[in-house]
Amino acid sequence: MATLRIDKRSGFWQIRFYWGGEQQQRSCGTKRRSDAYRTLAAAEDTIQLLKTGRLEMPSDVDPFDWILSGGKLPSKPASNGKTQDKRFGKICDAYYEDQKQKQDTTLYGETVHIRHLKRLLSSSTPIQNIDLDALRSYRRRRAKQRHRGKPISDATIKKELVTFRQVWIWAKRNGYVKATCPLLDDNGRWKLQFEKPDAQAKFQTWHQIERKIQRGGLDNDEIAELWEGLFLDNSQVTELLIHVNSHAMHPFVYPIFAFAA
Repeated sequence: MATLRIDKRSGFWQIRFYWGGEQQQRSCGTKRRSDAYRTLAAAEDTIQLLKTGRLEMPSDVDPFDWILSGGKLPSKPASNGKTQDKRFGKICDAYYEDQKQKQDTTLYGETVHIRHLKRLLSSSTPIQNIDLDALRSYRRRRAKQRHRGKPISDATIKKELVTFRQVWIWAKRNGYVKATCPLLDDNGRWKLQFEKPDAQAKFQTWHQIERKIQRGGLDNDEIAELWEGLFLDNSQVTELLIHVNSHAMHPFVYPIFAFAA
């Protein structure tokens, strides 16, 4: 299920949703509640169509951008044949420059992830030389490091590798590399396994999460992890159902929400 929230700093609505076992947060590009809910409905309809096999995602698109567009984002053309600098660091820089449409907090998080990726995978490494063994080594090395006295968690490392996957997909779409991302098998599943966090321990209400954020001291990954455990109370669930019932683009959407509620 996708969710919406307002970025208090910018006033823009943000959407969170899962695909392929990963959660992503993107800006809806609007400060209007009605427009944000239309984006929410389009994303959820697209996910449902993908899951039922009635819609197929192109292989050369960012899956999260494509879902957010309601399946309307066109594929980007491949390289025009000019010589490209295929060093991993240069590709990361080019990827970042192409992501200006994303919300500021998302870009900041990717900046942090890319800094660690470039440091441990080496900016000078040709992207096609980064294989699964290199990514396993990255995971081991990051797990030995510490942040504010605490070891780097599996959840943080996985988020960094999610950014690596997005960089790779972008690089493939733009002709820097031909192979599939080494993190994924032929069915799009992750080859590296990560421990799942204790879901019961992290479920919190909207107000509890906001209070923890307001106390400060949390980085973007820690804040995102709090929002992943959002638990809607009865009034919020009711408000969501009323909105879905009046705005759903297909008749099957409301019963799905009602059943989950």
